[in-house]
Amino acid sequence: MAFRPGFLLLALRAILAVSEPCSVLFVNQGKHPITLEYVPPGDEPNRYIGQVVPGQQHSEDSHCGHQFALRVEKGPPTTVLIKSAGKVLFKAQTVKVVVEPAGALIGSEMRLDTPGMRAQVEATRKECQIQFQGHQQDVDYFCSKDFDHRFYVEARVEHTDAEFKKKHGSAMKERERGDRHQPPKFSTFTDVGFKVGSMPQDLHTELLRFHSTERLTKAKPENMLVFCPNLSGRESDTWLLALPQDLRNKIETSMRPILAKWSGFEPDDLQLTAIYGVRLYHNGSVLYDRVDRVDTHVISAILEVQHMVGGAEADAADKELWPLHILDHDGGQHRVRNQVGQMILYESATCAHGRPQPFIGREFANVFVHFAPRGWPDKFRVQPGQPRGFRHPEL
Repeated sequence: MAFRPGFLLLALRAILAVSEPCSVLFVNQGKHPITLEYVPPGDEPNRYIGQVVPGQQHSEDSHCGHQFALRVEKGPPTTVLIKSAGKVLFKAQTVKVVVEPAGALIGSEMRLDTPGMRAQVEATRKECQIQFQGHQQDVDYFCSKDFDHRFYVEARVEHTDAEFKKKHGSAMKERERGDRHQPPKFSTFTDVGFKVGSMPQDLHTELLRFHSTERLTKAKPENMLVFCPNLSGRESDTWLLALPQDLRNKIETSMRPILAKWSGFEPDDLQLTAIYGVRLYHNGSVLYDRVDRVDTHVISAILEVQHMVGGAEADAADKELWPLHILDHDGGQHRVRNQVGQMILYESATCAHGRPQPFIGREFANVFVHFAPRGWPDKFRVQPGQPRGFRHPEL
């Protein structure tokens, strides 16, 4: 491929490590500096990582679903589109690079202009319309042509069922190997590993109101990666409703003391590591069993905001609808019934959890909140001869 004079060539390579984590190598082969930023979920501002000057490279340890923005400091607008095959396309000033176990990919718009492609897109739209049957506003928003370029639609055009099953299955096996080895390496903080209770009423009321008023105006496709072994963007049509800062603050101040008391810490001993927006799962979504990323997702909560049955499956849906499967610290299996207003506290880095049966219904909305104790992970690694529940004497 020939490049016009003045264009910057930025080569990116993703190297699969173990389980979810990946290492991404940014190599600047051009003439101008590149600024790298991490793109957090929701509406948080980008976090500056640094610059890669011409001829240099920068490596970032990352995880499935992470996004980065790359900005060219000088020169003409440039987009780098990189898939596992390594093809490069130039078009725009700022791009997001998303990491998946099978390689690196950025959000891009395919040309869905052949008869076969258009037919597949329309078939997917028809499925969407059936799922929201009887709820025309949902149909008009979530099945709109405005969102035809979300991964859930594009991936069905780009990858055959056989190709998807092969690559996704391989990624899942790799993740399962990591999941077996991770929990025994770290301390645990509670006897069982999870607890079910009711969300603070005022917090649930605000989240419910926010979801109700904003879901059909501000929700955006989450675009989870196609071969992500936890939640595939080809298999599950998930959307994200970004939280305003005041509501994020309320979640933190409400959940910090609850999680601290449950896990045996003082509130100030816990560091907030992530609050995702309201994730909207739609019919057919599957969240595979796994343990969470070990560096940040340690003492966590699932806030169950809303459960909308409706749609074509309204009469057939089980009221237990989409229970959480979770393993306790002794390997015991549990099914936690879904209930609006419920919160599930769990040690997310050491207790495997998921919702492996396809969701049946119109929409399931929840919020994930993650904290880590100060000194994690180094002060909480289990050493030879120490029991798994060992806690560092300084803490």
